[in-house]
Amino acid sequence: MKKILAISLAVVMALCLSVSVFAEERVVFDNPEGEAFSDLVNPWDFYGVGGFWGRAAANVLDITIDEVKAIATEGGAQFVMVFSGTNAGTPNLTFDFSDPQALAEFTVTDLGDGKYEAVASFDELVAAWEANGKTIDDIANLLVQPNYSDFKLYSAKIVTGDDTVEAAPVETEEPDSTETDGTSAETPADTGIVLALVPMAVAAAAVVVAKKRG
Repeated sequence: MKKILAISLAVVMALCLSVSVFAEERVVFDNPEGEAFSDLVNPWDFYGVGGFWGRAAANVLDITIDEVKAIATEGGAQFVMVFSGTNAGTPNLTFDFSDPQALAEFTVTDLGDGKYEAVASFDELVAAWEANGKTIDDIANLLVQPNYSDFKLYSAKIVTGDDTVEAAPVETEEPDSTETDGTSAETPADTGIVLALVPMAVAAAAVVVAKKRG
């Protein structure tokens, strides 16, 4: 019984110390049918937010520039889009078309249904931006240059946060080697009851440990 109580205590401690930080997704564009923008006709054209060059396609993302700045400041974010088209180069994520252009290249995955998923790093873009002598306060746009002809956008989102944070190691007390076979053997029913009553097991285990130390 003591062995099972010790195991139960270890499981509870592991659950308490294991911290999950789920990724947060900010959907900034969604059209299941796909959308081809009227002023995004060449592979080198662009879409985004901020109204760069007065383009209509530069104002299609559901996010403000202040929110973009906050995401860039926080770090660790990724821009993810699903699209279709004909490859003419590598898509880029940028804040504007300065010279030299500060950008982050997308990594593109073929989804096998005529669509592609592309992912770009905000951190990479910010590093290139700052290398050009700019600051986050200078950001006035968020733009995607698809470099695909016949481009249609289905979805775009900004993902922040990590999937998981590694749990701290859990130390468990070695079972008492003086226990007899009779006291250490438990039936499946006994085990199920103990695991089902975890809070009681924790309290009992604490008593057992206290008695040992006494």
